[in-house]
Amino acid sequence: MITTVKRKGVSLVELLIVILLLGIIMGAVVGFLSLFLSHFEVSSSGAKARQRAEMVLSVLNDPVSHAGLGMQISTDDFKESFEGIYDLAVTEEKFPSSLHVSDDNEKLYLVYGKPTGLSVVEKDVTANTIKVNGPISLVADFDWIVFPTGEVPYKVEIVDDYSKEITLSGKENLESVALFDEVYQVKFMEAYVDEDGFHAVDPRTGESVDVKGIKTFQVTYFSDMKVLLVEVEGYGAEGAREENEWLAVSWRVRNL
Repeated sequence: MITTVKRKGVSLVELLIVILLLGIIMGAVVGFLSLFLSHFEVSSSGAKARQRAEMVLSVLNDPVSHAGLGMQISTDDFKESFEGIYDLAVTEEKFPSSLHVSDDNEKLYLVYGKPTGLSVVEKDVTANTIKVNGPISLVADFDWIVFPTGEVPYKVEIVDDYSKEITLSGKENLESVALFDEVYQVKFMEAYVDEDGFHAVDPRTGESVDVKGIKTFQVTYFSDMKVLLVEVEGYGAEGAREENEWLAVSWRVRNL
């Protein structure tokens, strides 16, 4: 006896229901992925914007902290002690003191001491010479240097590799400079933002530190409190997304 098994096929209605359900599920998956990718783009863009702003503040940290180190505070004394340094690149209008902010609060001008790692092991007040405990080549003719215990900047006149002596000139002799005091190289900085981003330029050497993705740079100096406020707006772009991040930091400029 032969038994016949009847097989029931899938009806058109059932097939359409399955297709509809699959469409709903796929639509939900695609929507979730789109939302995830959109959130990732925003997060990534915001992180990059913040990172760029933090880079600007990092570039400014040491120069602001060492602004005015071993230099005259008043404008007249400052300019007099740097006699001979002003030219087309370094002007009295931009650098009348060790910290100057432009009238529109969008440019910052700093004169600061950069540590060399050298220390004074001998000094001759009469000859205005010093000997240091490290590579004398770290200081070059026509550089300007300062000392934390000093009161004025000194111009490097002669670097004698043979005797390891550095001859200096300045408004005052080396009487106030203590033995084993560290030698700081005087640096000038002009900081601003243009369409290419942030720039921190040394006008004497042309050296520049640049940070892309910076839209706004605002500087305010509160002379009564000796506090410098810097506000930076960075942006980051990921695909079609662009997020901005504002950061603000204040420094107490202790050498002014």
